[in-house]
Amino acid sequence: MVESQQTLYIEDAFTHSVFYNSILVSHYTIRSYLGTPLITATGECIGTLAVMDVLPRQFTNKDSEFLALSARWCLSEFERNHGLKTQPESASIPTPSPSQSTPNVPKSTNEIKVQVLKTLTEQLRPPLTSVIGMASVLGREVYGDLTEKQKKYIEIIHNSGQNLISLVDEIVSLGFLNDRDAAINTASVDIEMLCQQVINSLTDTAK
Repeated sequence: MVESQQTLYIEDAFTHSVFYNSILVSHYTIRSYLGTPLITATGECIGTLAVMDVLPRQFTNKDSEFLALSARWCLSEFERNHGLKTQPESASIPTPSPSQSTPNVPKSTNEIKVQVLKTLTEQLRPPLTSVIGMASVLGREVYGDLTEKQKKYIEIIHNSGQNLISLVDEIVSLGFLNDRDAAINTASVDIEMLCQQVINSLTDTAK
């Protein structure tokens, strides 16, 4: 299921030609199974979210839809929290106590603008992640068959979301270019190696 990125539904594993001899059945006596892939904002499947029962069970389309939505929400929250934890401390404006001096308070309007811009762009990531995830779920026809035109529109939404995520990352990176980094330090550069790194970084986007 991780490779195919499709929802897996088993009503009764005892009668299933592939899973009747699996460890879930033989050791844990699992009979029914419904699992949906966990897909990141970059389109990678990192695992599954599943519900199981020791009795045969008929899962409905609503069950499948709810599980898919839960998977998307869980992964979106994980990515949002992970993004917050990995933000550099400089992304927030420190509030000194009355007994402390204020050396870390931004010294220019431009620095404040940079920090505000960085915060706003970080807040764009969770909704964009949800848009990409929902588009991926719709594209896999979890909710039903799609027409060719609908598939095309879903693909456009998914790709546009990924492009926006890339732009957000670039804007966040620019947030480090504040007044304190105004000095330019010169150094020798291997132009051929630099160009190759640029090509490698843009290969996936070009495809």
